[in-house]
Amino acid sequence: MAKITKTISLALSEGALGDVAGTTSSYEREVEAALANNHVARSQALTTSWEDLDVGDIDVTKIYEVHFHNHAAADATNYVQVAVYDGTNRIIVARVLPQNGGAWPAEPQASGYPKIQVRVNSGTGSVTVKAIEAGTPPA
Repeated sequence: MAKITKTISLALSEGALGDVAGTTSSYEREVEAALANNHVARSQALTTSWEDLDVGDIDVTKIYEVHFHNHAAADATNYVQVAVYDGTNRIIVARVLPQNGGAWPAEPQASGYPKIQVRVNSGTGSVTVKAIEAGTPPA
């Protein structure tokens, strides 16, 4: 069985006390057994103009998972805006702060939409994009 596993962990440390709070959650999803281009990793430069998230050769007509990281310095003020665009409307779904990232499942595109689009709120920036094909889950 081919699968995608997502694990999300948050931890709080306080000086000599070490870890004082935290939580972890994980889930798995079955995916197609054979996929042509199962993953891609790349860097994408961003400006204040909306542009499609670059997922390389991933088959966007099937389900895929996207993760990216905002490379701006931790004290920078430029964040990355993430939107879903259906060809007419653009809905901002996240604002990713500097030195943070996010992961989203992306629904299959039909006739080129919906697309995940990104931009920075000011100046220029860059993100590392990682995408994994999930394909059509088995019945």
